[in-house]
Amino acid sequence: MDFVTTSTGQLLATEFTYSPAWLANGYALGPDLPLTRGLQTFATERLLPGALSDAGPDQWGRGILKDARMQDGAKRGAPARR
Repeated sequence: MDFVTTSTGQLLATEFTYSPAWLANGYALGPDLPLTRGLQTFATERLLPGALSDAGPDQWGRGILKDARMQDGAKRGAPARR
């Protein structure tokens, strides 16, 4: 998985490639991640394929992570970002 961003860090797209070993012995991780060689790019409104998006934290969990990042930044003297 790789992330395509602007110079300011805004996420534009995600890119995913199955490893050769997974292609030889694995299965498609979801309907929007067919088991094919090469780069698969996701640049629509949902920047992550469903199987990977579903594995991440929900809105509440993202809020917890954001607050922790802000507290950590404040300890290091970084400017606040929301």
